[in-house]
Amino acid sequence: MDLRKAVPLLLAWIAAVCGAILFPLSESLPFRLGPARPAGAFVAFVQVQVLFLVLAWPLTLGTVGVREAMGRLGALLALGLPPALVAADVSGEGAGALLRAQALAASFGAFAAALFGFAGPAAGPWYYLGAFLLSAGVPFAAFLSREFGGPDLAGLSILSPAWGATRPSYGQALLFGAAALALLAALRFLRREVDAPARPG
Repeated sequence: MDLRKAVPLLLAWIAAVCGAILFPLSESLPFRLGPARPAGAFVAFVQVQVLFLVLAWPLTLGTVGVREAMGRLGALLALGLPPALVAADVSGEGAGALLRAQALAASFGAFAAALFGFAGPAAGPWYYLGAFLLSAGVPFAAFLSREFGGPDLAGLSILSPAWGATRPSYGQALLFGAAALALLAALRFLRREVDAPARPG
């Protein structure tokens, strides 16, 4: 894996996750950046982390293989761990919340890499449509259902990256992680089928 080609991606990632911490900590700085408070540092960090991996990360996947993409994802998560520890400490979150958040981020990144590896760049428009519907459409549908006395749709939060960013869970991480593994297994199987010699009829 050649990380030199991924330097712009890594720098953008570092800027995003560090900025996610600086904004809630602005009341401790000589200048104020907004009304955020340190108690929300961890939630802000996870939201930016998930947003980056769901929306920005896939833009880099059209020109690299799955193995290279997984290596880059590992580098992103490793670089993001120190800021994650700082955000968790500032917000008073324990190791459990930190592990859930990182498992969730890893599952979203792996799912996107596996999907683009399986379907290629053609997956882009459909991926972003699905990401929008799951991130914004599901919470909005749950809100409308609650406001108009419909069924409780809170259980659908497991499908929404935006919803999961506010309340990371192992269930959601397992769901998207399993989907990523299924796509990787299908990709490996199909490649074997394509490379296999034709059987005599």
